[in-house]
Amino acid sequence: TDQTVSDLLKRDCVKQAKHFDQHAKQLSELKSGDIVRMKMPGETKWSKAVVSSKVASRSYKVEVNGRFYRRNRKQLRSTMEPLQEIPFKMDEDDLTVLDNLQEQKHPPPASSQVETSTSPPRSQLPPTPQTTELSARPPQEATITEIRTRHGRLIKPPKKFDIEL
Repeated sequence: TDQTVSDLLKRDCVKQAKHFDQHAKQLSELKSGDIVRMKMPGETKWSKAVVSSKVASRSYKVEVNGRFYRRNRKQLRSTMEPLQEIPFKMDEDDLTVLDNLQEQKHPPPASSQVETSTSPPRSQLPPTPQTTELSARPPQEATITEIRTRHGRLIKPPKKFDIEL
């Protein structure tokens, strides 16, 4: 009976494989340098990746944003789009903010003379131009007819409700 049970299990396994293979397609081989898409751990979006090398028959080593991952071929989708890395651009404003941050982290060395400032408290200082501009503007009233979605689309009520008395 042990022989019959193992024979039945093998027969069922072969039968299941036969039915699976009827509708399964063979995935194409990936070469080093191919652009693919893969899901990053914990994310739902497909990120662009570059195939680094083939590790095993169905396993590939891919690079995403400088990090390497090992993925099964079923988890990789080949794509025809070029790999375009978004260049990081800095404006002059960004550079001044960066300089200010660096100055805060690394203050200039203290001189031998200790300077004491006798500036009045903030409450006695005149208002800065930014605060006067904000206080000079009247508060913007939100019109009831202009409602926007969180994506910025304007929602207009139906014309049948546009009753003017």
